[in-house]
Order: sequence, then structure tokens, then C-alpha cells
Amino acid sequence: MIERIFSLPQLSDSYYEQKILSHYKAYGTGYDFLEFYSMGDGGIISKFNSNVVISAENIGDIEELSFFLRTLSPDEIETPIPIDIDGYDKVRRTLFSFPENALSEDITVNDAPKLDDVFAILKTGFDIENSYAEWLTDTSHRIRHGVSKAYLLNKTTATMLFECDSFAFFGMIATSPVNRGKGEARKLLYHLRKLYDKECLLFAKDERVSFYEGAGFEKKYEDYIYIKRKDF
Repeated sequence: MIERIFSLPQLSDSYYEQKILSHYKAYGTGYDFLEFYSMGDGGIISKFNSNVVISAENIGDIEELSFFLRTLSPDEIETPIPIDIDGYDKVRRTLFSFPENALSEDITVNDAPKLDDVFAILKTGFDIENSYAEWLTDTSHRIRHGVSKAYLLNKTTATMLFECDSFAFFGMIATSPVNRGKGEARKLLYHLRKLYDKECLLFAKDERVSFYEGAGFEKKYEDYIYIKRKDF
């Protein structure tokens, strides 16, 4: 049975459970936009705004989960378990590990950039033009609570979204169009790998897989996210 919970059990070092834990570390349970649920079989669900993360080794009652997801109607669903849900596109992504022995250059990276400068770059690579207020509120909150950290190298940015003892996870990686092709993203990511001195991970959509393969990143596995269609 899926039930709302107000504290989390001991979680593993899997990407999914650590992402759920990062929500908890940033916000706790005192906000209406963040809810946590137990699936009763060891699985945990978090609903953060319009995004859902499901951590489960298996799904015991698929009908109950399907009804639950239809009720929530999130914009995006992340789960390691393949699901089939009407109105959602299944989008493949690849988990990469940063190369351990990449030679990082002696570069100056801004580790406390103005978030407006970061957003100006991100909006050129992500469809977030109309999400500035939401992005700024969440990102600044996570940074203040030590969950996330943004970095800037010239016109390239990357964010450490969360970390645990065994890995750090990165995303929101983008370069302004005028600086693309100059190797800035590669330099920044190599630098971050040395800075964190632990396994560093990121997800890449299909159109970016060749870049990371060419930069020496190690492919770990493929999975899918489920994105609600705009006409659904």
C-alpha cells in the first residue's frame, strides 16, 4: 500500500534513493510542494513540485502505482523500473562516470557565481526560459543548505546537484553558443572530477552521448525517464 511518510528510512547509495534524500536534506517535510511516500515493499516515492522519483527494486502492485501516478499527473517520472503509462513519452538517457585519470588544466573556476549569470547560460541549452523564478528559488535554497553547488568557467556552467559518501552527481551543464567548441565543458568537468576526488556521475540524453564518450567518460548503464506529453 502506498502511504505518505514524514521521515525516511535508511537509504542506499543508488542514484534514485540519493536524489530522494537530497530533497529531504534541502527541505525536510514542512513544505506542501514536497511529499514522500512508502510503497510498502521497500520502495520510496518523492513528489517534488511536478516531478516524481520512484526508488524500488520491483513494483508489487502495478495497478495501485498506475492509479497513484494518474492522480498526481506529474510532468516527469524517474524510476529504475520500466513502466507503461498513458500520456507519457519514454526518453532514454545514459549514466556516465567522469574519467578518473583525465588531465585537468590549471584553470580558474568560479565556485560561487551569481545565479543570474548561471541561468543566462542554462536557458540557451535547456527549455527553462519561463521557469526562472522556480529555478532560482530552488537552486539558491539547495546551495544555502549545502546540498548543491554551482560552478562557472567563462561561459560554461555545471551544478553539483547532490552527493553522498560514494559519489557526486552533476547536471545543468551548458555552454553559451558563442563559446561552444572551445573545450570549456570538458575542462570544467575534468576539473570537478579532481576537485571532488570521488566517483562523479551525470546523465546524458542521446544527443549528448557522443560528446561524453569522446571525452573519455565511462558508460555505466542506460535507463529511461517518462515525460508527460503537452497535449495530455
